Amino acid sequence: MTRKTDEVMCPNPKCGYYLKAEGKAIIKRGKYKTGHQRYYCKHCNKFFLWIQ
Repeated sequence: MTRKTDEVMCPNPKCGYYLKAEGKAIIKRGKYKTGHQRYYCKHCNKFFLWIQ
């Protein structure tokens, strides 16, 4: 199953764009050793794994 980046929202509660779709700046940034896509939030400078 593939997921689109536009469905991904920042899961960091300290981020101003926490779980907000509008104004977000999320980019794909490599993969984890497990093969899962790694995402990066440009607002809070955090990497995360998005699981829905």
